[in-house]
Amino acid sequence: MKLDTEFSRDIQDSKEIAEFMQMAFLQKWQFSCMQMVRNHLCSEEVAILDVNVFDENFIVDSEVLTVATQEARSVTFRAQSGGLSLIFKTRPLKLNLDPSVCECKFELPECLRFSQLRKAVRINFRNQPEIRANLFAGSGEKFDGQLMDLSTAGAKIQLLGDLTNQLEPSQIIEDCQFLLPSNELLDLRAQIRGVAYDTDRGISIVRCEFIDLNREIFEQLEGLLENACAIPFEPELRVAS
Repeated sequence: MKLDTEFSRDIQDSKEIAEFMQMAFLQKWQFSCMQMVRNHLCSEEVAILDVNVFDENFIVDSEVLTVATQEARSVTFRAQSGGLSLIFKTRPLKLNLDPSVCECKFELPECLRFSQLRKAVRINFRNQPEIRANLFAGSGEKFDGQLMDLSTAGAKIQLLGDLTNQLEPSQIIEDCQFLLPSNELLDLRAQIRGVAYDTDRGISIVRCEFIDLNREIFEQLEGLLENACAIPFEPELRVAS
């Protein structure tokens, strides 16, 4: 069973905005700018040359933006990779008075919208035999927890204690391992999309998106989800986010 759905949220935290912008730049997302031309909204591809998280700006290589930088008017940008997208509006950091110069510097936006389109159903594993989860961060530190829910797109994992200062959004998890009831080890690469601390239960809830999935791993995930759907009681199904 597959469903098309879109999850969106507005991001206003400057640190998180900088992390998303840098991630999109380093992972070579496709950037475009949207401008009004003769009362029509036109989209043009642009190349991002650099994202400076410390000075809070980014540099664009595009002839179509030289007029905007000369007039210091706002420009709407879109960055996309697969089912993920960022949309934001910002102004040139300084006037560009030379129309022959195609490099334009913009300030990082004060707000951006992150959207995620998924074709998956997420299954709640909290009503099923426990599946242990191990996260290995880039520093080699290991975090032990339990799988809460899963889809072919990502997973939600609970870990003991407050880990909001140790695990951060956009952080890469080189080894995201699940020990299945059959004692089979499912080993994936993931990127953290969110971390929240539940003070009442004393646990951190980590949302991860799987990245660099090969066909074998994808088929293992599908098999695990199919087996979960085949158990006698009805698992809780939710649209993946």
